[in-house]
Amino acid sequence: MELLWGEDTLNWETVLFVSKMLIRHHESLQDHYGLRPTRVRHLNRRFMTPPEGEEYTHSRRSSFVYELHLSRTRKATDPKDRVYSKLGHFSASLLLQNSPRLDPDYSKSQGAIYADIAVRALSGYPTLELLNAVQHCDGMRCLLIFVTMLNGDTDDKSLPSWVPDWDNDSDSAMRKVMGIRGTWFCAAGITTPCLSIQDCDRILEVKGLEVDRIGVSSQELDDRDFRFTSLRDIRGNDSVVLRLWSEICHCSTFTLEREHISGESAVFAFCQTLTAGCMRIISLEDDPRSVYRSTSSDIWLKHGAAYLARVIGEPELISEDIREAGKGGDAFAWNGAASMVCRRRSFFRTAKGYYGLGPSELEINDVIVVLFGGTTPYILRQTDQGYYFVGECYVHGLMSGEAIAMLERGELKEKTFEIR
Repeated sequence: MELLWGEDTLNWETVLFVSKMLIRHHESLQDHYGLRPTRVRHLNRRFMTPPEGEEYTHSRRSSFVYELHLSRTRKATDPKDRVYSKLGHFSASLLLQNSPRLDPDYSKSQGAIYADIAVRALSGYPTLELLNAVQHCDGMRCLLIFVTMLNGDTDDKSLPSWVPDWDNDSDSAMRKVMGIRGTWFCAAGITTPCLSIQDCDRILEVKGLEVDRIGVSSQELDDRDFRFTSLRDIRGNDSVVLRLWSEICHCSTFTLEREHISGESAVFAFCQTLTAGCMRIISLEDDPRSVYRSTSSDIWLKHGAAYLARVIGEPELISEDIREAGKGGDAFAWNGAASMVCRRRSFFRTAKGYYGLGPSELEINDVIVVLFGGTTPYILRQTDQGYYFVGECYVHGLMSGEAIAMLERGELKEKTFEIR
């Protein structure tokens, strides 16, 4: 495949390879020259139907929800076109193949269209990936929408908390989605969704497990918090990574001796949480489905330890075992991964001691659940009327079916959550 650039012809695979290297290793070079290599990766096979026999359930390109998520930042004269303009993409036919035909109908309200897509996605996909695309713009607006909904106001924009609002044209307000296909998380193991939707009240009833609660959390994180020059800010305060380690994890020194609740090193759990399992590093691989589980934790630790060794100079803050573990690691790759997934998210520690990364709108005592058929855990807020859906989250030690194992051991009980 070739790329035509004026009178020149470029090999597409070469352009794609260079783009991946720029994304992974040269963030400062991108900023300096205004390069946008992510656009090349986005276009790669974007409109090509997967080859016959390829498992579409593992391909983000085959997810209509993912396509809608990407359209959030696209300009649209009518916000309804963020849905209707995607109906010609092959992912729409995969979603709609077993449901009634969906034709553009501009007489419908925006909220009705978004809710219709949400119901179709929850009914037509073998996972709950629709919920992973829910991103509330800010805590205050979330509260106002929720109160409006409870008061019975069903205007164009008063969506249930579990329905994504695709009308969000601010790039700075969009988070990287963690749990939509092409990823390697299976928080609910091999379970399938067990849910029902009350159309009249737009209530989602879904079964799952209440695992934990938010114990303490950080302020909203920014992609600039992990740059190599940020060990101290302009006021001389500790960098974000040091503050999170001391204030949230309650640790003073980076050392492999301290253990996380999962039984792994606390430093490893910390580094993996801040990168959502090194998501960006794995996303650059050819087959992200197999890479993560076929790679030892020591390999993933190298990247985070290399970053810590590079950024933290004081011997009293970082032990020699961390410096040794970081040899051969890719500090730049870890930095890029953390910068990507932490934007508009908060780092937290649960009441039981798990480390997690979730929406910046989360609050203390919010409930962490694993819903059957979900790829990631989710955060819910309990109210007198049921639950409010806050968003997806990464919780180290709960991403590979551990909660289902707890259920089988009798440590957790199945529960139905009524989400409004």
